[in-house]
Amino acid sequence: MTEEEIKEEKSKYTRKIYTPIYEPQGTKPSIKDLYVTDKRDELVKEIEEDDELDDELRNFLLISAERHVSFDFAKIAEYYAHLPVKFKHHFENSALVIIDFDKAIRNGFIAYQKEVDISREDYLENILTEEKMIEVKTKSQEKKFKQAKDELEFFKTKKKPKDFLDDEEW
Repeated sequence: MTEEEIKEEKSKYTRKIYTPIYEPQGTKPSIKDLYVTDKRDELVKEIEEDDELDDELRNFLLISAERHVSFDFAKIAEYYAHLPVKFKHHFENSALVIIDFDKAIRNGFIAYQKEVDISREDYLENILTEEKMIEVKTKSQEKKFKQAKDELEFFKTKKKPKDFLDDEEW
């Protein structure tokens, strides 16, 4: 990899985590502007027109077609900002907005973090194995190797190594 490719690769990853705070931008959007159902509608029509489907399979396919509804989360956030407090919990419980990080964890919306960490550990171990098998020729390769080693240590111990090279991005 060239120096430029390495810099580009590094810029794709960040260790910085922040919760964005939404500021209302204007008027409350209409409900129909919060989502798009074109693909879902196309699938439902196709399913309903197929006379060979039994009821159980038809019902399953109709349920699965709902996955194709597209949500405009910026407009949903704007709509949420205009809602009376007594209705906001519905949006939070459906993860249409995430207001409380701890509540999001309790509701299972952030439970996948462990799997992401395991995947990252595997990736780092592959880098270390690959780098050990080839002769480290450049300072950037050396730095990549050290960063992978340090980050892997971080994931395994959940303690930041004191000499971790770059806190912001890798």
